[in-house]
Amino acid sequence: MQSSRKILVDCIPYDRGKSGISVYTREVLRELAASGQNLTLLIEPDVEEFFPEFTCIRAPRWTRRPAFSMLWHLLVLPFLLRRKQFDFLLITAANRRALAFYPLPTIGVVHDLAQYHIPGKYSRLRMFYLKKLLPFFVRKAQQIVAVSHSTAADLRNYWKVPAERIQVCYNGVSDLPPERGGWCAGHRLEPGKYILYVSRIEHPGKNHITLLKAFESLPEELQRE
Repeated sequence: MQSSRKILVDCIPYDRGKSGISVYTREVLRELAASGQNLTLLIEPDVEEFFPEFTCIRAPRWTRRPAFSMLWHLLVLPFLLRRKQFDFLLITAANRRALAFYPLPTIGVVHDLAQYHIPGKYSRLRMFYLKKLLPFFVRKAQQIVAVSHSTAADLRNYWKVPAERIQVCYNGVSDLPPERGGWCAGHRLEPGKYILYVSRIEHPGKNHITLLKAFESLPEELQRE
């Protein structure tokens, strides 16, 4: 029988459950808890409502602003961690947060390095953090998880993470909910064929324009279906 580990899971930023990273975090927590792991969550202020069944450590209220949260992670959090308290630290969004040093074994999950592919995605200050500061500190983590081979390649090429310290672990797929009739009518859609594109509106970050251009390049008979 697999022994239970004491894991500190860094769930910052959680975006109040409205981002892809927050979905990833929820699913990872669910699976780890189901496997019997002993989880403690590091969370943002005022998000306890999303994690009623877990033991949580709340970041200070002044870390609500992203810039302060980044600094707190880098400069304060390492001194708050104690090796004897946890077996390891899991950072669920290491493409957004890192520590200046790691007092216990750490796994950092990197979802993408979009800042190198989408000009103007972030402000100049945030670009400086993402391109100059974050790579240096993420490289110090003992293990980096990439959600795709594309992200793994970016980690090697842009952040110079050694290949032997990168593990590719694809995002999982949850079971589909039972089919519900009347979905199209409920969303004022006529019955027919659709392309379902799940995303929030964020230009240029989510690449909506490229999707529209790709659709326009389809043969007209497909566009009319």
